[in-house]
Amino acid sequence: MIRSAVKRLFPGMTWKSVTIGSVILGSFGAGYVFLEQEKKLMAKKLRLESLRKTIGGAFNLTDHHGQSFGSDKLLGRWVLIYFGFTHCPDICPEELEKITDVINVLDANPSITKVEPLFVSVDPARDTPQAVEKYLKDFHPRLLGLTGSQEDVNKVTQLFRVYSHAAIPDEHNEYIVDHTIITYLINPDGEFVDYYMRSNSVEQIVKSVIAHMKDYEVLKKDSLVSRLLPISS
Repeated sequence: MIRSAVKRLFPGMTWKSVTIGSVILGSFGAGYVFLEQEKKLMAKKLRLESLRKTIGGAFNLTDHHGQSFGSDKLLGRWVLIYFGFTHCPDICPEELEKITDVINVLDANPSITKVEPLFVSVDPARDTPQAVEKYLKDFHPRLLGLTGSQEDVNKVTQLFRVYSHAAIPDEHNEYIVDHTIITYLINPDGEFVDYYMRSNSVEQIVKSVIAHMKDYEVLKKDSLVSRLLPISS
């Protein structure tokens, strides 16, 4: 019935030619989809290359156990980094609670690579390793705290474009540190890939982290994008 209709509409067209045409069009469609996917991958790759040049880098601080800690120890792991201070009255605890919730959601899925949460103090004058260790006990057990000399902390905040400014201390040496409220996502190559604001929910962050993990795996495979623009280690 379909063949008869085709013959009436297109007298010179055979069923064989229709089949061949369908295959050609199907191949063209598949090729178009492939190219579109490659274009998206290339755009993501170029974005990562651009971000890597402007945000992040190698650093050395002291962890909350009092041990020297270099950023090289984070290679091979996904990391969420938050900059704050232990005397923060509300915002820092809220953000660290949110990070804890994000990690718990991700950990609940065994197919997802574990993400390491990291807290970097912007108030090294008061945030000794002991103070940071005590402070972090209220949050995720895997949360690692970093501090150091004012010079070392300044180097890290500059690398991540983090603003911080300590107010004038009162008679009890209490003061607030105004700082950038952002959580940074770092991939296993130690490269910055995304950031999350105070307005981002746990669900939004989880969804974003998983999406970046998938993109990372695709970009690491032997695709057209990786051949044209190899990912440096």
